[in-house]
Amino acid sequence: MKSNKVLVFLAILTIMAPTLSFGFDISLGAKGGLGHFTYRGADYKDGLDTWDLDNALRIGFTGGIFATIGLVDMIAIQPEVLFLMGGDAYSEDAAPWDGKIKYTDHINYLSIPVLVKVRFGDGIQGSIFAGPNILLKLGNGKSKMNATDSDLQDIIEAMELDEYEYDKEDYESLVIAAVAGAEIGFPVGTGYLVVDARYQLGFTNILNEDVWTEDFKSSAIILMVGFRIPVL
Repeated sequence: MKSNKVLVFLAILTIMAPTLSFGFDISLGAKGGLGHFTYRGADYKDGLDTWDLDNALRIGFTGGIFATIGLVDMIAIQPEVLFLMGGDAYSEDAAPWDGKIKYTDHINYLSIPVLVKVRFGDGIQGSIFAGPNILLKLGNGKSKMNATDSDLQDIIEAMELDEYEYDKEDYESLVIAAVAGAEIGFPVGTGYLVVDARYQLGFTNILNEDVWTEDFKSSAIILMVGFRIPVL
């Protein structure tokens, strides 16, 4: 039975061989851009409802280097090393002052995704990709408080409430996530100008379970622009 399966596999490989090129092609590149980062989960939503908070816009930088390793014509592996300014933002009414108070969590990570890419196109090149992502926390992280009312902001700063640094144990040092998205590359000289749009979904709790009882997970929508150069 096992020998029959091997023969079938070899027959399929023989049929597909003319359509596949097994010569490796390697490109190196760098890219950077912005992402919208937020927390998610039932505990997070319950917290917003309990404290009458609204989810706010949290924009952070993402950028780094990558290598694209072509295995066959359409399939490539792309490991990346990115600096990611994650976190979240939420706000509340500042009554009796005007406007709102915004709280922003700044949690930085070293992001290490390994993506599988399906490529298509010869001139302008497109691809879709997905893969696992390991996030390693950098530093302790901090929370910042800002008020739209200038008088209230003066009070916040005078009381030294405008910035708070988290303890090292507050957030998990490692988060497991997944990434999926699409890329398009425009030929420029000997390389390609690339535009990368992706969604990142965290699977593990970002809060240290030994400190917090809440279960918060992360997500992000990220847009980056970069340049890659074939080297092999």
